[in-house]
Amino acid sequence: MEADYVIEQIIRDRLAAARASAQRAALIRQSKTRPRRSSGIGHRLIDRGRSLMKIARTVRWRTS
Repeated sequence: MEADYVIEQIIRDRLAAARASAQRAALIRQSKTRPRRSSGIGHRLIDRGRSLMKIARTVRWRTS
């Protein structure tokens, strides 16, 4: 009877460890697939600067 209890606890511990590992892997996978850009003012300014540089390159290329 006591041996069954010990075996059952070992199995439960292993299942809990496997679940925790799977949840951790899912969170890591989700963080890698989800875009990390925020909608803050800093990112908007960077995007605006990039678009202005692209326009400047296009204008310079057309006038050369």
